[in-house]
Amino acid sequence: MFKITNNRIYLNKGDTPTYDSSILYRDGSPFRISNTIDNPYIEFVVRPSIYAKEDQFSIRYLFPADDYTFDQEGIEEYSLEEFDDSTGGTEGILYRAGTDNYAYWVDTPGEWVSYTSRLSFVFDRDSTKDLEPRTYYYQINLLGGILGDDPNYPYSNITYKKTLLDTSEFKVGGSLSE
Repeated sequence: MFKITNNRIYLNKGDTPTYDSSILYRDGSPFRISNTIDNPYIEFVVRPSIYAKEDQFSIRYLFPADDYTFDQEGIEEYSLEEFDDSTGGTEGILYRAGTDNYAYWVDTPGEWVSYTSRLSFVFDRDSTKDLEPRTYYYQINLLGGILGDDPNYPYSNITYKKTLLDTSEFKVGGSLSE
């Protein structure tokens, strides 16, 4: 069983569900990152308590965030209601056509690429099988910093951290096989 209700995640011990969600700003526009942040990653972290230290976690997934990076944080208005390859844009800029149609221009091959700010991944069995049935807490963050040599964690020094989704409940139920 996997369910998300009001940002609370419910799953059973040993489940391998897919987390799939859009990251949006309050105005409904898609999440984007300025290219001024060095080596951006999105962190999905599950901790045993709200007050757990940064290095105390039960699950941590890190995703390179290059696909969310643009030359500016703002959105340019496109002059037409639909994107048209014959009227290109500037590479590195996110555009909006109409009310909720977002895309960015790629010089080679000279076309518009539709943009959504989705975060999607699978909880692997190794991450969930050892969790005890109880309430944990998760958070989604944007990180940036200096890369290191540790194969399990990309940073030697985090220079930027922004919370994208504040601490929410992550409830683990008993195993289906128990």
